[in-house]
Amino acid sequence: IITTSNDKSANYTLVSGDKNTYIRSTGSAITITVPDVLADGESVNFIQAGSGQITFAGSGITLNSADALLKTAKQYAGVTVVKSGGSYYLIGNLG
Repeated sequence: IITTSNDKSANYTLVSGDKNTYIRSTGSAITITVPDVLADGESVNFIQAGSGQITFAGSGITLNSADALLKTAKQYAGVTVVKSGGSYYLIGNLG
């Protein structure tokens, strides 16, 4: 269950309290750093509401995604970071 939505307009590092929330980027390009703060089965959802892409970077973890893409595709793209089987995955509209 998604519990809340948070707007971000600057670079941000995920914390465990972000689990099962939406984070919406509202301005220019930002970087979201993903450390090992989620338990298996937990996720964080992202919406690129502004014109700037969201870039994802792992910190002490590897982010796995199709074609090794680590940015949102374009404005209004949605992406989810999920931890499963001890690994982190980026799924969604990546470009």
